[in-house]
Amino acid sequence: RFIEKKAYDVQEFEGRRSARNLNPKKKYIIKVVDDKLDQLARDILYNQADQLTMLAKVNEINGLIVDLVS
Repeated sequence: RFIEKKAYDVQEFEGRRSARNLNPKKKYIIKVVDDKLDQLARDILYNQADQLTMLAKVNEINGLIVDLVS
């Protein structure tokens, strides 16, 4: 969370309303403020990519088991 708050600047915009689009989507612009923190976050995620992939597969299996039990 520290990296999210310190490394990036997020600006939120609301799209234009029109007759066809009464509920415009929100749009975001994300700017990198601190390149070193951004690189640190990328390195951490890159080094844990295999673990995150395995965790996603385990969660998928758990979801299938819950579906079978329900």
